[in-house]
Amino acid sequence: MGRIPAIDTLRVFAILAVLTLHARLFRAGEDLAGWERTAEIVLDHASRFAVPFFFFVVGFLFERGRGDTPPLDRAIPQVKRLLLLYFGWSLVLVGLEWVRRSVWAGGFAPVSWPDEATVKDTLSFGVRMHLWFLPALMQSLLVYAALAETRLIGPVAIALYAVGLATGTYAPVTGLDLGLWSRNGPFFGTLFVWAGAVSARRAPPPLVAAFGMIVAGAALHAAELVWLHESHGQEWLHERINYLAGTALAGVGVGWLALARPTLGARTVLPACGAYTLGVYILHLDVMQWLAETVPFTGIAGQMGLVLVTYAVTLGVVRVIAAWRGGRKWVG
Repeated sequence: MGRIPAIDTLRVFAILAVLTLHARLFRAGEDLAGWERTAEIVLDHASRFAVPFFFFVVGFLFERGRGDTPPLDRAIPQVKRLLLLYFGWSLVLVGLEWVRRSVWAGGFAPVSWPDEATVKDTLSFGVRMHLWFLPALMQSLLVYAALAETRLIGPVAIALYAVGLATGTYAPVTGLDLGLWSRNGPFFGTLFVWAGAVSARRAPPPLVAAFGMIVAGAALHAAELVWLHESHGQEWLHERINYLAGTALAGVGVGWLALARPTLGARTVLPACGAYTLGVYILHLDVMQWLAETVPFTGIAGQMGLVLVTYAVTLGVVRVIAAWRGGRKWVG
């Protein structure tokens, strides 16, 4: 079975959304105010569909090529590959960080043991904050595969998502706070892996259903956000707010959009770029940090400029890696 152009096309928009979420962390200057602050909030929450879409695609592709092999037997090789990617790139990124800090300091620094706080953060979230996605994907895929042939998978996926909400975004309401842990592990991704797998076994959804899910999800996400802010004093932008109930609908809706119009973007360069999204995801944060330290970006316009330049540079690096023998499996 060949690639679906719409999935690779929407991967480009999804990775740009991820870069948008991270760019404000590197924006130089003071906090934004006025319309720029409003734009920052809207862009942040409008970008939350991206990671759910990535999980959805994994579930869809996993079930699309199921054949007669039991789900768990199919999942194990994928998990092994993800483990290799996670640990392999972690070593590379640690090395890059050492070189970056050494060069900025004017010479190569001696190797030293990390402090306790660094070790704790690394064990919790990986050597880069965005790498939580890979172990979370492994766990979500294993949960789905273990329960795929039972009636439990749907209720379990929904329950995990509900627990993640209760101990994450809704912590001010419930008093149960796991912090970023509510996003990690199987809490967040299992629902979308399951939704993608279910979609692979059914006829493509109509376009109106896809748009309906996206609009309903965006509206519910916004309503939840306003309620949390007005009733419980939750900040508009906070590390706890990775997803809400509405985010689930929006993420699945974008997945349905790809299935409803499978040729979307087929005559453009976007599918070819989307095929390298994994590599861009892994490397973008280091490229973004280097760019921000070299040429500071200010204001909302500078923030979006940082997103576009980071994507272009990272994609170029990834394509160079893919051109080496054996390099493609590390970035695509």
